[in-house]
Amino acid sequence: MLLNWFLYRWKDYEDAREALQKWLRNTEKQIPSQLELRSTLDEKRSQLQTYRLLLHDVVTHKQVLLDCRDKAENLPDATENGKKEVDNFLHETSKKHQELLLKIQVEINFLSIFLCKTEKKEKIKKKRSSLLWDGC
Repeated sequence: MLLNWFLYRWKDYEDAREALQKWLRNTEKQIPSQLELRSTLDEKRSQLQTYRLLLHDVVTHKQVLLDCRDKAENLPDATENGKKEVDNFLHETSKKHQELLLKIQVEINFLSIFLCKTEKKEKIKKKRSSLLWDGC
């Protein structure tokens, strides 16, 4: 009976760990190494919205990371190597999560500024165009 409880705890942790690793890999793939700037206003808005959704996903997964940490803390006694491996995983995953969060926030700030400047330019163009037509 006690053995089943130990196995259940470890399996629960391993499942959470695997899901977290899979999510991290998939999320990292969604973020290009270099930001590709879009040309139209709609494309820029869409790109900004995509990054905002990614940010929401990363922020939401902070709780998943904390849940995984809780499961790791509640694991039955492990060997010293097993404990180090779990601690290393949690440390590296927390670090990657923080890096993702920062990178996405920086991209959102840049895209927001870029979009704002583009919108201002578009308004100026429309205003100039209407002045030209009004003057005829």
